[in-house]
Order: sequence, then C-alpha cells, then structure tokens
Amino acid sequence: MTSTSGPSRGALIAGFATIYLVWGSTYLGIRVAVESLPPFLMASFRFLVAGGALLAWLRLRGEPWPTFAQWRVNAIIGIFLLLGGNGGVTWAGQFVPSGITALIIGAPAIAQSSSGYPDRPVRMVIPFAPGGGTDVIGRMLAHALRTPLGQSVVVENKPGAAGAVGAMQVVQAAPDGYTLLFAPVGSLTISPNLPGAKASFDPLNDFSPIGLIASQPVLLVASAKLGVTDMKAMLTLAAQRRLTYGTPGSGTELHLIGETFRQASRTDLTHVPYRGGGPAITDLIAGNIDLMVVVTSSILPHIRSGAVKPLVTTEKKRIDSLPDVPTTAEVGLAQVDGTASWGVLGPKGLPAPVLDRLQQALRAVTSDTEFVGRVREAGAAVMPLPANEFAQYLRRERDTWRKVIVAGGLRAD
Repeated sequence: MTSTSGPSRGALIAGFATIYLVWGSTYLGIRVAVESLPPFLMASFRFLVAGGALLAWLRLRGEPWPTFAQWRVNAIIGIFLLLGGNGGVTWAGQFVPSGITALIIGAPAIAQSSSGYPDRPVRMVIPFAPGGGTDVIGRMLAHALRTPLGQSVVVENKPGAAGAVGAMQVVQAAPDGYTLLFAPVGSLTISPNLPGAKASFDPLNDFSPIGLIASQPVLLVASAKLGVTDMKAMLTLAAQRRLTYGTPGSGTELHLIGETFRQASRTDLTHVPYRGGGPAITDLIAGNIDLMVVVTSSILPHIRSGAVKPLVTTEKKRIDSLPDVPTTAEVGLAQVDGTASWGVLGPKGLPAPVLDRLQQALRAVTSDTEFVGRVREAGAAVMPLPANEFAQYLRRERDTWRKVIVAGGLRAD
C-alpha cells in the first residue's frame, strides 16, 4: 500500500527557493554580460533575496533540506522558466507573474514528494552488538515491517558508548524516512543525563519519535560456573569476595538497575560494561564475569540450556516464562524495579506523510498475531504507543532516571 499524500510543505518551499535562486543568479549573470548593470541589479537582487529567505524560513521551521536530486529537478524547472519567454523572467517587472508561472508549472514536479515512500530499502540502526535483547527484538521488527512497507528493512548494528554511537548516526541522517533507530528507551533517556557519558543528543529534541514497540522483564542472572542457584547463595558469596556483573554498556538502563541493586543489597559488585548484550552473555557463559543484568529475550535460551542461572526479576510479579524466579520484592529488595522497553525513532524533521506511513506500518505489525507471538516466545510483550504518546513516555522516563542519577550520584564508567 502506498500513501497518496502529496509533497510536503517543506519540499514545496525548498523547490520555490531553488527556482528563485536560479532565476536571480542566471538573470544577473546574463544582464551583466550584455547590458549595463544598474537597471537590472534590483530585479536580480529580489530573486536572490526571495530564494534565501525561503531557505531561511525552511530551516527555522525545522523542515528537512531537499536531497541533491530534488535540487537538480528544481534547478531544471527554474532554467526552463527563465528561458520560457513571456512565461519566465524577461523583465524586472514580471516578478509576480513568474511566481505564478512557477506555481502552475513547477509545483507538480517540485522535489520528489513523499507520496511514493518507501521506494527503496530502509536502514534500521540498532545501537548495540548482535545477540543482545535489542538486536533480537529489532530483527524481529525489521523482518515484520517488510510486508506493510513493501520494502526490505536492513539492520545495521552500530554499537558503542551505551548506544550513543548508533543514535548519533540517526540524528545526523537525512530526515527522509530511510534511516531509522530501534533502541532501548533507557539508552535514549539515561545517557544524556549521566555525567561522563558520551551521549550528545536529546531524545525529545533531536529525534522524531515514531512509536513504542515492546517491553520485557529484567533479570539478574549468574553464570552456572559461579555455583549459586538463588539470591541467598549469591549474597553469601558476595560477602566473601567481590563479584562482577556485566551489562550492555555504561549508562544503559540495565546499568542503572544494576547499580540500584548493588546499593539496595549492600554488596560490593564491580560493573563490567560491554558494547552490547551479546558479548556480555558470551563472557557470562564462559565464567569471565559472575553476574549479568539482562533482558529475558537475549538470555532465555541460555537459562533453558542450564548455562545461566536466573536469580531474580525486577518485575512486580513473577513472569510467565520463568515462574520459579522470585521478584525483587519477594527477596526484600522492592526498591529495585524496572522494565526494558524499545521504540522506533527517526531523525528530527520527518515529513508528515513519511511519519504517517511509518506509524501505519508499526500499527500493522504490532497487531499481527504472528509478530505478537514471536515477541512473546522471546520473553517480551508488545506494547505499542503512537508517536505523540511515545514522546510523552520518553519525557517521563527521562525525568524519572534523572532523579535516580542525581540521588545516587551516578556517573558513566
């Protein structure tokens, strides 16, 4: 299914700006070459100012820059109108008629509209290494989006700096809908608030929120090689020697949950940050780290194989996929809670038709029983929110974690 909406307002304005700039510069050049300058200086100046003003308005409104192909199309239209005799610019007094001509002739072709979006594969950036919970759910989503979008969605893992490396690639991408971010809400709302973190973006001002997708419980698990099977045994061992715990990265939601657990349990745990959940799980199974704060989707197969022992969940009630695992409240650590969640975002300034198209696709996927079932099998749950509610959710999470960071005096490792 393809949207039938026309060019965005920003694309139209950019188109007229290009045409005016072409008129002004070319007209000025011709007149300087063949006639005296003064009689025609103001006419050319008016076109140049008009084009520049339109571009300035475009940026102040936060509208996206047109692509090179769009500039090329608009420039061709401008030259055509310039050479079009009475339909183009022949004398200084024809500024208004020429603008009308541009509206009639140029508008249908101005810029490449969003009506055919997407007409090529879409890139989905996952800001963590393959194998972790974000990667697992993100790849499920990318696969499911192929049907409603009618195009492939190609996953690119860009780990580093608790998700900031991948997030910044999306911030800097063209706002055309062909570069998206699938990320944990925690990495978007915690890193910018954490002293010492490398994140230099704002989750609300630097992105276009598209939709929340899913959430899942958080677990504290132990390597089978540690030799403990429950919280009591782990706390006893932690009182005898220092234990290590891994997370997908410093400044992630799982890092802060781990720090909250360390403080609440009064244990001397050492945080070991990784560039994603996958590498951390590999070291956990090998016994290179003792514990890990992790989401269910990435660790469930290893729990079932016996390589990892689940100790506690941060959910308020026991989870269906692991009914024998107690909650933090049951072991006397009720202040330790938290649920991981993921959403899809694009660069700031996504055109309205593109944003609508993506929201339609997400609604189709999150209401599809096959996708819902696959997410449930991974230990997560579909939790869709539209763009406006997702933005409010991001704001609440940012404010909540900011208080936790300040109260705990937390810093990035």
